Amino acid sequence: MGIFRSEDMSLYEITIPRDNAWEIMNQLGNLSCAHFMDLNREEQVFNLPYARMLKRCEDTKKIEFIEQECIRNNVEMKPPKNIEDFLNKVNSISEVGRAQNLFFEEIEKEINEKEDFIQEQVRKEKDIFDSYILLKEYKKVLELSKEMMIVAQSSQIDKAEPPVNFGINAEGDNPSQNPEVNEHLLSNNTIIKVSNVIGTIEREEKDRFNKMVFRATRGNALTHFRDFDKPLIDYSGKKVYKTVYVVMYPDGESVKNKIEKICDSFMGERYDIPLEDIDDKISEIKKKITETKEMVLVIQKELQNYLISINTLEDSDCSAIQVYKWYIAKEKILYSTLNKLKAGEKLLIGLFWLPDCKISELNEAIEHIREDRNISGPQIWKRESHNIAPPTYFKLNEFTAPFQEITNTYGVPDYKEVNPSLFGIVTFPFLFGVMFGDIGHGFLLFMAGTLFCLFDKKLKDSMIGSLVEARYMIVLMGFFSIFNGVCYNDFMSIPVWVETCFNISDQGPIHEVSLRDDCVLPIGIDPAWFLSSNVLTFTNSFKMKMAVIFGVAQMSLGILMKAFNSLYFGRTVEFFFEFIPQIILLWVLFGFMNVLIIVKWLADWQGRTDRAPGIISVMINMFLSQGAVDKGVDPLLFNENTQKMISIGLLLIAFICVPIMLLVKPLWYRCKVGKNLTKSKGKKKKYNKLSEEDKEDSVQTIEQLDDGRSSTATLKKEPLDMDEIIRQQGGDDHPHAFSEVFIHQLIETIEFVLGTISNTASYLRLWALSLAHSQLADVFFEKLLNTMALEPARWYMLFLLFPIFFSFTFFVLMLMDCMECFLHTLRLHWVEFQNKFYKGNGYLFTPFSFNIIC
Repeated sequence: MGIFRSEDMSLYEITIPRDNAWEIMNQLGNLSCAHFMDLNREEQVFNLPYARMLKRCEDTKKIEFIEQECIRNNVEMKPPKNIEDFLNKVNSISEVGRAQNLFFEEIEKEINEKEDFIQEQVRKEKDIFDSYILLKEYKKVLELSKEMMIVAQSSQIDKAEPPVNFGINAEGDNPSQNPEVNEHLLSNNTIIKVSNVIGTIEREEKDRFNKMVFRATRGNALTHFRDFDKPLIDYSGKKVYKTVYVVMYPDGESVKNKIEKICDSFMGERYDIPLEDIDDKISEIKKKITETKEMVLVIQKELQNYLISINTLEDSDCSAIQVYKWYIAKEKILYSTLNKLKAGEKLLIGLFWLPDCKISELNEAIEHIREDRNISGPQIWKRESHNIAPPTYFKLNEFTAPFQEITNTYGVPDYKEVNPSLFGIVTFPFLFGVMFGDIGHGFLLFMAGTLFCLFDKKLKDSMIGSLVEARYMIVLMGFFSIFNGVCYNDFMSIPVWVETCFNISDQGPIHEVSLRDDCVLPIGIDPAWFLSSNVLTFTNSFKMKMAVIFGVAQMSLGILMKAFNSLYFGRTVEFFFEFIPQIILLWVLFGFMNVLIIVKWLADWQGRTDRAPGIISVMINMFLSQGAVDKGVDPLLFNENTQKMISIGLLLIAFICVPIMLLVKPLWYRCKVGKNLTKSKGKKKKYNKLSEEDKEDSVQTIEQLDDGRSSTATLKKEPLDMDEIIRQQGGDDHPHAFSEVFIHQLIETIEFVLGTISNTASYLRLWALSLAHSQLADVFFEKLLNTMALEPARWYMLFLLFPIFFSFTFFVLMLMDCMECFLHTLRLHWVEFQNKFYKGNGYLFTPFSFNIIC
């Protein structure tokens, strides 16, 4: 079906022996074509049959710690090239005598052992490295302390000597400049025994530390700081900025305890400074630093060699850690899918969706499982009778995927519903080009998309990876921008003067023009228009009318797609009493307006321009004056009476369409539900009736999917009522009340009638955005280049202003305006186009596959 409608889907029931569940599901995961339904969605997670295995997969995330250590120690970890390369490496495991289903336990055991050893090594390395940092810190403290003060057992402070500026008090005053504090600290002719505490804290804590010391000692301590000139690098690689503090206080046990508690509360280090031989102590610390650094390097080298050894995989250049990581992810996907199946004592029973085009692949996979593994299962048969909505699946490629993603963002198409993405491949970039139409800017956008196409592999993992995925869309957007720029004859606000149908006289400041006979440009606006004073009026009128024509055409296409949906799903009432009235209503109103626009374009108004009617006036008179023609103007269609009769007739048809859309479908539904209600109840009772003998012991012969042959392998089906399970998975098929149906139809009718007007007006954004783009380009060119830089006397200004002009062009027009046009195009497709036929209540086909791990 391509992408016009989703692929055909069928529902299958699968029965798997529990003993062989891993082998069977592993093969189906490699196949990547079965969408399993979750039959246990009402169950608690811990009650699922394979919850314990999932928990083990989560616990094995210890491998991420090993991976981080490999990165920290610059150990290269090369992942498998792709999923096929990974599966080949895993399959090679079974060839050396190890069963794949037991490989997880081996990985789990190996990772736990290696993680314990690495944890011990890292802990040892961290302890030694911390000691190394502390030694460097201690060395710096000794050096700074030597500069800051002379350490002595006791100090005599003479009042006559000016005190050293050691810090600030809680109010921000310098205590050494406060007479009261100085008098309190330094009495006349007194000798004070002073002690000190020296240590380090983080630099940003200085002020808070200083204030706390001052308050705790009531001003009886002086604090001085000296910052480290270079930051220390801790074990994690973080830069730590520290400062050395020296707190000097009158000797006393009480004050000492207070200060030490404050120092410890800041999580810093306190150091003992020797009273003598500081230089010898510094030399000793330097020697210890050298020894400790050597020990750190040795441990780092041993850890790096160990990580390299455990990363080596036999006969492969891939990292063993990466292969293990992918394998754990694969196991998690497998057991998550197994948890979607109903579990019996010996069997697992599930339901899955399969595209009809994948049936042969599934048959081959099942035969391979039976022959290669010598097991009896799985048994699969098709479920015909059910009311479960199938998932939506389209075969996409790199070109169509971005357009489909735009549609899916609004809502996934229902199963077999017409897919708007097919039309969006053309209409989306075209309508974007209508708004962004400019030869120069369109060419820049086209070249950007072309570069993305040429270097897509290199750019996919970069910051602009999402743009690279939409590279073909960008190319089309640039192409249609160039095309519409040619139609507008606009190259960065400059008309391209190729040919003109006017004879232009350059005498005087006013140009005199005369039209040549039988001259029509093949494409684009005549460049002579850009010399006239009413060029903006002309281009606005042209673009507004084109916007309305494009809008009615796209909305008509949307309503036509509703007819395709109605006929495909057999909704004849919807086709005759919704589609036909809707398309007629649109055409008799705005289709008629488009006819008037085209007729007015084709008519020759030369010499009687004052008698040309306004399209808006004609449409207003159609409603308010029964189609009467205004005085002083000529009719567009034949004569006045004919135009009036046509207007009245179309208006009557429009009014008749509204009650048809509103009443017929609800009344038909009421009659149908009344007739079929009893019949439906009888069928439901018959459908629910099951034989007790079949529940207790049913032996079923399974037919093969490919050629219908009966299989000699049989499985004893456990007492699981799959019919009831299927009904629970299905949607609500109970009939709705007539009042609900009528109210719903009333809302739909009002929305369509009002939307016909509002959506048509919404397409005027095509003109508005195009006008904004052209005016911005004109302002940038005129104000920056034409006025200031392109005059001969100011040629030097070109070198100064061109970078500014380029910056405005790139950031405002190529980025901001481009994004604005994109969003408005998105709105036109999501609202004005898709609301005519698109429901978007489906869900995507997500097959059980191992491809998502890479």
